[in-house]
Amino acid sequence: MSKPQAPVKLGILDDYLDIASPHFHNLPNHVEKVVFKDTLPAWSHPQTTQSDRQRLLDRLHPFTILATMRERTPFPADLLRQLPNLKLLLCTGTQFNTSDLSAAKDLGITVATATGKRKPPPPSPSASPSQGDITKGGTHPTTQHTWALILGLARNIAADDRVVKSVPGGWQTGLAVGLTGKTLG
Repeated sequence: MSKPQAPVKLGILDDYLDIASPHFHNLPNHVEKVVFKDTLPAWSHPQTTQSDRQRLLDRLHPFTILATMRERTPFPADLLRQLPNLKLLLCTGTQFNTSDLSAAKDLGITVATATGKRKPPPPSPSASPSQGDITKGGTHPTTQHTWALILGLARNIAADDRVVKSVPGGWQTGLAVGLTGKTLG
């Protein structure tokens, strides 16, 4: 007869849209799953109070595994050192600028990522060096989304959509801004 496994605590952080939870429904019985839909202030943000840091530490301390949503909760070295139970940090996305990977490695914390279904393809050998590199404006979904927002603002899409849907006979609220020859920044 096999010995029962000790409970493993999994914390799913910042899942306000309840996206991650369904992906963890087939876990063994000894894994206790807790989902947090809110985001606490970032550990190392200059406006984060000591009380905020303590709340974050109290939340994260019991977990062996933490699953993060994007980079909403950063994991700097000074926070990781205070999480002795943490053995596995699951991350979505491909950017780890807010997690101290070196400290995680030194502390024996495995960091794993799920790149997602919409990860941009790797650049072709003939592509420019910046293509695909988010730090150089590469073809990353966040970059694309930013440009969609800029174009939406320039063309009054949200305001005009609201008027068309809420005002009988509603139409354009004004002229859109053309972007030809404009400079961003």
